[in-house]
Amino acid sequence: MNATQLIDAYVADVAKRLPRRQRADVAAELRTILLDELGDRTRPEDAHQVIDAFGRPAEAAARYRSPLVLLDPADSRAFLRWSLIGMAVIWALGVADGFANPTPNPAATWWLGVAIPSLWWPGVLFAAFALGAYTRRKWPERARWKPSAADTGHLNRGWHAAALVFYIGGTIALVALPWLRYDPVFHAQRGPWVLALLIAHLVVYAAAIAAGRWNTLTRRLDIALNLLVGGVLVWAMAAGALFTERWVDDMVKFIVIVILLVTAADVVQKLRRELRQHSANVSST
Repeated sequence: MNATQLIDAYVADVAKRLPRRQRADVAAELRTILLDELGDRTRPEDAHQVIDAFGRPAEAAARYRSPLVLLDPADSRAFLRWSLIGMAVIWALGVADGFANPTPNPAATWWLGVAIPSLWWPGVLFAAFALGAYTRRKWPERARWKPSAADTGHLNRGWHAAALVFYIGGTIALVALPWLRYDPVFHAQRGPWVLALLIAHLVVYAAAIAAGRWNTLTRRLDIALNLLVGGVLVWAMAAGALFTERWVDDMVKFIVIVILLVTAADVVQKLRRELRQHSANVSST
């Protein structure tokens, strides 16, 4: 190919990446720009230099159309952080399950049964971040910054009391429903620890509702119990089955993992708030 043919081929490659209604105009404009850059030079090497300076066809096409942004750059760090945290939890539970239920080839079992399937988590997370980015672009007024309300610790007793009743009912159901067939070892050894911590958490929640607000003690107890409950649940799942039926056990463990990830995000936010409050108190003294 001579220099002009190379430029024509490049322009065609760029144009085919654009919507049909833009192709003719963009191709004519781009060809004029490149030929002007080429000037009186006629060697193919000179055309390659001009083309290389302008960028790959995909990069050139991107200059002529609005980019499709699925994940906002501002969300990249949060996406990476929660992807790594979620996959680390899933992988660790898979390793613990491998020790509890050994197989002839544990590495292959973990890789095929845990590591590769765990990629669902970044996929779900990416979809959630992409939906958030689309929502902010579609309805920018909803994403407009507003100053945070002062955290006084006060809570809505009605809503929180209703939530407490729901949590108590769920705890009673987990204990009393006859069709929930727990694994005997879990029921005898690990289950009582989980139940005791859940009850302790409900007591702290009830104390906050009775007072009408969260104070320093109840906030910190809430954080500590969230961490304890999460740790005990990880231990309980890693140590063996929770239910006698395998499909029920797998489904419940999946739900618990999702709950643990949401709880971890909540605990991080609460810890940050406590640290900010502590720093403010220290600064004011």
